[in-house]
Amino acid sequence: MGIDLAKMRQKHAALTNRGGDSSDNFWKPDEGTHQIRLVCPPDGDPFFEAYYHYGMGAEGKTTVLSPRTTGDADPIAEWGTRLWNEGTDGSKEAAKRFWPKMRIFAPIVVRGEEDKGVRWWGFSRTTYQALLDVVLDPEYGDITDTEKGTDIRIDYGKKSGQSFPTTDVRPMRRTSPLAKTEEEVNTLLESIKTADEIFDVASYYGLSKREKEDYGQTLGSWGMKEGCYFVLPVLGPTTVRDSIGSLANISGGDAWYNVTVANNTQYFEDFHYYSSKLTSGVDFRAKNLESFDSLENNSMDLYASVRSLYLQDRQRKIKNLDETTITMNDDDWEEIDSE
Repeated sequence: MGIDLAKMRQKHAALTNRGGDSSDNFWKPDEGTHQIRLVCPPDGDPFFEAYYHYGMGAEGKTTVLSPRTTGDADPIAEWGTRLWNEGTDGSKEAAKRFWPKMRIFAPIVVRGEEDKGVRWWGFSRTTYQALLDVVLDPEYGDITDTEKGTDIRIDYGKKSGQSFPTTDVRPMRRTSPLAKTEEEVNTLLESIKTADEIFDVASYYGLSKREKEDYGQTLGSWGMKEGCYFVLPVLGPTTVRDSIGSLANISGGDAWYNVTVANNTQYFEDFHYYSSKLTSGVDFRAKNLESFDSLENNSMDLYASVRSLYLQDRQRKIKNLDETTITMNDDDWEEIDSE
């Protein structure tokens, strides 16, 4: 069977045309000058922050999406924290490998490619700072305004003596509308997909998407009833079914347990697992303090309200519904390794 030349042409085009991303949702600049317009989603925040671990694996070639992206604890970063706190020059240098690196995404319209709608552009922390400087500059006002906003010029490529390409950001001198007609403006705005709709950030880097599951959810999907509801100190609300699921997790079903407790590695110890589990309830409470306070102030029976919300949330997770009971927001994070 001969080589498929059509497929080979597609692969060649993918390599030589960085602007033609395989996903219609994303845009990558070619080397050269581009003119774009930052578009603001309905929530008023055009920037989505994702975190990645680079250089992982035995050969140092694996990229891992950090759980920090979704507001969860990051065991790799926790190990980095432990190394950093040892205080030696060697441990601090080693810790840098374990810090997640920020990658930011923003919805944009590429001038000359308006027919492709609003796409997401991924860029570095340095470019993020430059864009924020423009956004916050009172001279330009709201650069995302659909009538009197400001386009941004991007110069992307390698400069003399540099090994990696850089991105220079400069606002245009004149204001301009997002599109020529109101109908075209509405079409572009309606084409905006939120971060939750397309991120799956992992797919952008060839990583597979995984849902967070546990054995309590598995038992529920198999038809097992939740049983009695009760509250454990520190760990928080649970049921008989979820408690049995937790025992299954530590009997070999929890990958984090297998890495820390079951296997005697040089990087993780038992306390990493147990401390992360013990603090998860406190962490959840801290992240949702306002929600709990509101619930406490407006509930005639706080225990019954928390019980109802917990059971509803578990049912949603068992059925893999997108809706959640309580929104979990991440706190500020100080990254030791700066770009």
